[in-house]
Amino acid sequence: MNESAGKQTRARRLVEVDCYAGSRAEETPRRFRLGERQVEIAEVIQSWLEPGCRYFKVRDTEGSLHVLRNDVVSDLWELTKARG
Repeated sequence: MNESAGKQTRARRLVEVDCYAGSRAEETPRRFRLGERQVEIAEVIQSWLEPGCRYFKVRDTEGSLHVLRNDVVSDLWELTKARG
């Protein structure tokens, strides 16, 4: 039997993210870059914390949903395409 059968894989990509820091200094993603492509964020739908990470479910200006993950220790951002 194939060991990978039944396992779900998520495509993760490191991205550059531009954020807005409001009066409370909490950073909110506004746009991200995939290579040469810049993606504008129209709306942050949800945000949550997990140990060492912050997550943002966002909708871009074309209506696609994405999840951005920020590793707070390394300050690296990852992008995962979200469904629904």
